[in-house]
Amino acid sequence: MRRAARRPGSGPGSRSLPGTGTGPATQTRILLIGGLDPSGRAGLLADLRTVHELGARAAAVATSLTAQGGRRYRAQSVSPALIDAQIEAVGPVDAIKVGVVPNRAVLRVVEKWIRTLGVPAVVDPVTRTSRGERLSSLTARDFVRLEGVVLTPNASEAAVARAPCVVKSVRPACDEVLLDGKSPVLLKGTVLSRDPKLHRGTGCRFASALAVALARGQGLVPAAKAARRHVRKFLAGPIIREVQGRPKEPESPP
Repeated sequence: MRRAARRPGSGPGSRSLPGTGTGPATQTRILLIGGLDPSGRAGLLADLRTVHELGARAAAVATSLTAQGGRRYRAQSVSPALIDAQIEAVGPVDAIKVGVVPNRAVLRVVEKWIRTLGVPAVVDPVTRTSRGERLSSLTARDFVRLEGVVLTPNASEAAVARAPCVVKSVRPACDEVLLDGKSPVLLKGTVLSRDPKLHRGTGCRFASALAVALARGQGLVPAAKAARRHVRKFLAGPIIREVQGRPKEPESPP
């Protein structure tokens, strides 16, 4: 498979990351790897929407199929062989965003392609839904050993992973840029809302927006700031409320 062109990151906060995107914004292509939430509130569909809102193109590979948001919850992982074939079929990309990785076998496939493609990779080590249902047999600690990626855990995931970070405050989206260890860690804050479930999927959107910015050659710090701006714009927009587990028409924020 042809590898994407490589060019050092630029601007303040640059860090040596594998590869960068090339060409105008309309040609930026992001590989999205993660779980499918059919409601579109989180997971691959939220990732796709974010990438398109930022004027980039997306290719999506499903690692897990879920039924969530209602009274019943189910999740079924996709076979590692099929995931491997899906990624191979995608072709060249400018960055990778990884969400749900259901088990170690899938993690090995994802890790292989991160090395093979040699482009910026953002890994959101999500292992549970916002309601606490388990999405993966892994814990956030399993992702710490990954090299050449940007990890985007929230405070609880970072604690489980024992990531090299110190949490001084928890604020919306992302406020800490931590550059210790094998890979940089961007600590996502908890959305401060009267009902955090209204803002489900913000972590997916942040990581996807970060991948787009890195693909376009931004350094880590400006890319994180751009991703945070996108999440704040999302939070300022209509909110989809869940009624008995099913989406209702969008409403304005209270």
